[in-house]
Amino acid sequence: VGLLVPAVERELSKIDGQKFDACAVEELLHGLAARIECFVGSALLWLKTSGDEDFQLVAEISAMLRAPVCAVAPRLSVCAAGGLATRFWSLRGHERILAARSLFGTNKTFSTDLERNKAVLTQPLVQLHQYPAFVAAVSDVVRAECKRATSKMAAAATKVIEELVADVSMYVRVRPNEACDQATVDFIGPSTYTKPKHGSDFVDALKTVFLRHLPSAASLKRALMANAGELRLSLFEEDESAKTKRRALDERIDRTRDVIESLIGALDIDQNKPLDKKWLYELQRAKGLPVD
Repeated sequence: VGLLVPAVERELSKIDGQKFDACAVEELLHGLAARIECFVGSALLWLKTSGDEDFQLVAEISAMLRAPVCAVAPRLSVCAAGGLATRFWSLRGHERILAARSLFGTNKTFSTDLERNKAVLTQPLVQLHQYPAFVAAVSDVVRAECKRATSKMAAAATKVIEELVADVSMYVRVRPNEACDQATVDFIGPSTYTKPKHGSDFVDALKTVFLRHLPSAASLKRALMANAGELRLSLFEEDESAKTKRRALDERIDRTRDVIESLIGALDIDQNKPLDKKWLYELQRAKGLPVD
């Protein structure tokens, strides 16, 4: 849209307020309509990526969903290619820690590291790139919404452009001279009858086409919510390689716990200060560690 509007305004400025031979007006307006239709087509094509002809929004949202979430003390980072690197724990003040999940537009303030660590434990970070079928399903919904929006924009823009060559146009005013051998063409706008003129109803109508139908965060959210029953993460299989890595990690954690229990048993020599489960629980809580 940022490129479309200046291009259309340049074409209008070549004609607006100018006199032409009466016999040339019809061809002039049809030629203008054809050029603007090409501009609109290019603008709609821009919504797609040049590589695989998929929609830019689909590629961007898919990349965001596949971005791995990494815990890097004392903050979490979302790292992805294409300039999508986003800080998770974005601010550490004197007496507070702000956890900002900026990729999803949410944030929460914690007073201590312990509170932050508990929040991560109680609400684990899900690595969506480990659920490729889920990412693909979300992308399909976004793609369908982009197709629907593009069709609506194309149809609405066509109706607006057709007004340029209509017998009675709401955007064009043709003023013949007394001899009817010449005519002045004006594009109707907020200040049609004053000079210099600023803006035109035709350009505003084209802007409105994109303003109303271009996919937005709200429209994409509505489309996803309409398919919420089919987009539950629990319905999708996790990537097999992720399962294998998790099993290996669980085994290492179990072995580590066995070693810790053996060490505690070896150090538990003071009957007045037993290193029992209560002591271990209090230690884990104090240090913000996972509680067994």
